Amino acid sequence: MPTKFGFEQSVYVVTTVAAFPAITAAEVNAGVQIEEDLPAPVNFSGTTNRADTSVIASRQDRSEPGTLTLASLNVEAFNRKAAANIAIPALDDDTTYYLVKFEGGNIAAGDHGTPAIGDKCDAAQVTVGTKSDVDTPRGDARRMSIPMEIISTVARDVVLT
Repeated sequence: MPTKFGFEQSVYVVTTVAAFPAITAAEVNAGVQIEEDLPAPVNFSGTTNRADTSVIASRQDRSEPGTLTLASLNVEAFNRKAAANIAIPALDDDTTYYLVKFEGGNIAAGDHGTPAIGDKCDAAQVTVGTKSDVDTPRGDARRMSIPMEIISTVARDVVLT
């Protein structure tokens, strides 16, 4: 199946996960698939600082990974006529969800196919902030900014059960 809008990523908004980060195919498929409304891929990110672990007597600086700071997401979604929107109504302000994304090739049924047991995804628990309009030039598709805070460590390469 060809990719949608030039990127190979399937993104789901999932309301209930019984045991995060152990996600089931049934939980993902009960969610809302939103990449059709996204003009760009969703990227999870964060930063890790370094903690100084130097021993004064050794005269050598040492450090190791310190605390992890989770990043905020700012996802844009197309803002079409109300009946055609998928992502905007799926992400209510001040509500917590699980955002589950499959990179190209991580769904055995093909890009944007139905996730199944054994497929691999990345997931994060997020809280949606207040959505706002994006300034767009005349003639460009209208978009809405959907800010999100990642509130748990991003689960990478989760295999659906």
